[in-house]
Amino acid sequence: MDEDPTCEQLEDRRRSAAIRAFIWLGLEGPPDPGLIVKRLGNARFAVRSLRGRPDDALQVWLREETHSGALRENAACLAVIEERESLRAWATAEYLRRHPSRALQLADLAAVLAA
Repeated sequence: MDEDPTCEQLEDRRRSAAIRAFIWLGLEGPPDPGLIVKRLGNARFAVRSLRGRPDDALQVWLREETHSGALRENAACLAVIEERESLRAWATAEYLRRHPSRALQLADLAAVLAA
């Protein structure tokens, strides 16, 4: 007999779905899961390694990542949004400036990350 999922499990599923939807934006099809893990892990590591540095160092890094293809750009933006509250609004605005048609997916992502 299947048990009903808990609220925490439902939130985890919702968060995972929003992250997946955001990461896949601009791609021809779903990428290899291993590649997603690698790109997101690399982006999160880069953001954490710049933790003690001024925000402008992270801004330069994120701008460089935007020229590296959709998956790296999306992973980098997500990592900044997740890890650096002081740059969350800036990263979101920069992403929307480049990709205005992706506002709904970015809003979904922001909603689950804020929960």
